[in-house]
Amino acid sequence: MAVSRDDAAVLATLTARELNPSATIVAAVREDENAHLLHESGASSVITSSSAAGRLLGLATTAPHITEVLEDLLSVGSGLDIVKRPITMRRSVRSCISTRATRCWRSRGAGS
Repeated sequence: MAVSRDDAAVLATLTARELNPSATIVAAVREDENAHLLHESGASSVITSSSAAGRLLGLATTAPHITEVLEDLLSVGSGLDIVKRPITMRRSVRSCISTRATRCWRSRGAGS
């Protein structure tokens, strides 16, 4: 959830958690010092918008190509998208073979 004020985010998080104790709640907060309040209110994840924007601005000065990729990822419906794909044993084996990862089997285990 993203609301205009941090105190409203805390109240909305408390309300959402009360309505559904097992829900995944991702909340945005503007200031770092308020992030712990959202966690204590029941948020599963907290994103601090001012910190994220600051890091992106700093990164833009040293690695402009990375910020272009991040901007593309943040644009919904165009460019790059992050998708979740299930990993099957067959796909894992192909991945290990194609990348020639010598530690693949040790790190994943024989049955993973």
